Order: sequence, then structure tokens, then C-alpha cells
Amino acid sequence: MRGLLAAAPMLEKLFVFQPLVANRNMEPVDIVHSKLTKLTYASSDSSAIDWLHCFVNAPHLSHLELRGEESASDTRLALLQKLLPLDISHLHIGRVGPEYMEGYGLCASKMARLRTLVVSKCKLDPPGIAALFSAISPTTPGAAWPNPDLARIDMSSSFARDVVACSQVILDFVHARTGSSGGKDNLYGGGLAALEYFKVSADDKGKSLDSLQEQVDALIKHPSSET
Repeated sequence: MRGLLAAAPMLEKLFVFQPLVANRNMEPVDIVHSKLTKLTYASSDSSAIDWLHCFVNAPHLSHLELRGEESASDTRLALLQKLLPLDISHLHIGRVGPEYMEGYGLCASKMARLRTLVVSKCKLDPPGIAALFSAISPTTPGAAWPNPDLARIDMSSSFARDVVACSQVILDFVHARTGSSGGKDNLYGGGLAALEYFKVSADDKGKSLDSLQEQVDALIKHPSSET
């Protein structure tokens, strides 16, 4: 690994997969001068945590992707918890079981500069998504949002019906995030970034999913102070 970094000092993206992490000959490396901006981790090997710490300390790292099988949701969550605090702007979590959504959300809430949150190919259900959104929302009415720069959210599942089942939870969050619920003043001011988009998608298509996207887009484009 030291040889790789020495040979590629301008390396900006690194994809870590299972066979590579399984190589026990790797040692932690000093990458204080690294140009690395994006790290994709697609392994369930929890023994790699010390090695991964080197990369999350890269001075220019802004983009972290955690991928793998849903059965390893707990392992990847434990890794993410151990990597905190993280000063990144883009977090991508893939194939996460609904019972772990709150944990990932709590980790995300500790990333003050987070601008983009991607939840991809996950098994979605209303309680899980509600727990995720609750974790990245103010803890009490009037409190500050933990991720004031969060402006882009992308949420996908294998089945449109799973996304549609979360419609009300999604709309309630977008409503609150744009300052259009409960008669509150629009929250775009005061250091809170405007929500640029919230994309919902699935491997299969359906009119219900299209309808949900239209409702979300309408809330983002035309926030209202009405209850």
C-alpha cells in the first residue's frame, strides 16, 4: 500500500473491496499529503478499521461510500461509528437494513459539513426511514439542524412499493426541512442551506413513485408557511 501511494501521489479515488482488505500484510500509512477525495469501502471486514483510519484522515477526503450486503449492515455501522468524527460532505450508504437506519442517521448527524446523503438499494420501511430522519433533525422544536449544509438527498430501493410506503414520512421530512410545516418561518435563512433536491427511485417503476416525486419536488420548489 505504501508503494501504491508513492506511485500515485495524485490518487483521488480509491475503491476498497474484500480481497484487498483481507491482505493482512497491509500496514497503516501516513497520507497527510494525499490528494484522496473519495473512498469507497465495500467490505465487511471489521479488522480493517485501523487501516481505514489512515484514509479518513486524508486532508482532502470529502466523499465516503459504504457498500456491501444487507446482512453486514451492523458491521459497516460499527466501522462508521469508529471512524467518527468525519469532516466529509458526501455520505453514501448502500444496502442497509431498516433496523440500522437510526444508527446510520446518528452518525450522519455528527457530520456538520454533510451536504449530500445517499441511501441506495436499501430495504425501506416507514419506521426505519422515520428513525433516520429523526436522527438528522432538531432534537427539540426550535433547535438547530445538525446538518445545516444538507441540500441533496437521494433515496432508492429495489421496489417502488417500499419507497411509496414511506411517502408520508418523506413528505413530512421535506416539509419540515424546507420550513413549510407547523407555521414556522422559512428556514433557508439563519445558515440553513436550501434543500436542492430529494430524489426517490426504485429498480422497478410505477405511477405512484412518480406521483411521490412530483409532490416532493413541489414542496421543495414552492415552500409555504401554511400548516
